[in-house]
Amino acid sequence: MTYQLNNKTDLRELRKRLEQVVDEFAGENDLQINLGTFRFKQDGSSMTSKMTVEPAGQEPAEVRELKGLLESNSLWGLVKSDLDVEFEVGGKKFKIYGYNSRARKRPLIVQELSTGKTMRGSVDIIRNALVKVRGTALLEPDGKGGLVERPAPVSLS
Repeated sequence: MTYQLNNKTDLRELRKRLEQVVDEFAGENDLQINLGTFRFKQDGSSMTSKMTVEPAGQEPAEVRELKGLLESNSLWGLVKSDLDVEFEVGGKKFKIYGYNSRARKRPLIVQELSTGKTMRGSVDIIRNALVKVRGTALLEPDGKGGLVERPAPVSLS
């Protein structure tokens, strides 16, 4: 089959076929492969994707990095136990998945539980959603190596 890179139907079929081939290869070689987001030139001349390859069963690098950061202290009012908490934003359930050290505005990566999709998340929105779930205040470093509770923001609604 010949794929047209400027036809959305062909692009969906191409992505699906590539995922099948990559998943089969990853299974045969005990690897975990993520194709990432595909980018296409407007004229349909080419497509690119950033692919991540890691040993199977290993946590992704962004998850390991965030766990390491939260191991020793609080970051943005989050603690390591927050990684296991499900929270709701816009009627959808999410979990904190990882951290992108190069992202300044939305450094947290969240995973939508119903679909498994990952996306970037705002620290403020995630932190406020976690406060609702926890029912407690935010945690922040006290300057002495410990954590202290900070009052949760007051909702005016």
